[in-house]
Amino acid sequence: MNEDKNVEYKSKLTKKVKNEIVSFLNTDGGTIYLGVDDKTRKSLGVDEDTKHEWEETVNRWYTEAFYPTPFSLIDIEPNNEIFAIKVKAGRHKPYAIASEGFTSKGVYIRYGSSAVRATNEQIKRMLQQNNGNDEFDSEMSYIQDLTFDELQKRSALKEIEFNIKALHMLKMPDTYNNAAFLVSDQNTTVTKVAIYQGTNVMKFKDKREITGALTSQIDELLYYINLNNYMEVKIDGNPFSRWNSRWINIGRSERWNDGCTQSSTRPHS
Repeated sequence: MNEDKNVEYKSKLTKKVKNEIVSFLNTDGGTIYLGVDDKTRKSLGVDEDTKHEWEETVNRWYTEAFYPTPFSLIDIEPNNEIFAIKVKAGRHKPYAIASEGFTSKGVYIRYGSSAVRATNEQIKRMLQQNNGNDEFDSEMSYIQDLTFDELQKRSALKEIEFNIKALHMLKMPDTYNNAAFLVSDQNTTVTKVAIYQGTNVMKFKDKREITGALTSQIDELLYYINLNNYMEVKIDGNPFSRWNSRWINIGRSERWNDGCTQSSTRPHS
């Protein structure tokens, strides 16, 4: 297979691979094969230690090297015979090398089989075209095979009709959005909660990871917190005992919901 607008070969991982990743994000996506002679297309036989080093480097780039962060758009396949970086086309173009920003030095596009610098006019056009893009919850979910058993049970208990359209769970007819994904049984978002020993964050009394539909995660989280919110009694000579929770109950679910909302609406792909 020759190099083209969707395929790139590199003998090793260098900083220039960042340019290739950005060019695929800003165009139609593609795959970068590492450890391949870009002239003969033959594998160079990369050892496992090198592949592991490449994987760690690309993972670090994923969160630090690009802006906006290309969440869910870069997949690394280190265990194949040929190390591959698969890049999907981004939804919030332009993407740039974070250290260069939205300049011709930071923004690349795919032109034929090459990553070339975007002109200032092209960058301006991409910014204008994507200025009105939807927020995270209304964007299309990359997982479309969704079920809603947990949400339907909750709706039945509350005697509320379960209606996908009324709940604004569709990006377009027959296409689920991210809001649907978050409340689906296939939701991959994980809530992590920990109980510390006093104020020492290095000493855990207990910790838990909560998975599943976001609606059930809320219930399980609050139940777990209540189990650990021990009651204390104070006897001070008054005719009535004073029972106090160790923590204030008000606003826990609201703060958790705010946290989920904030994490979902950060600059993203």
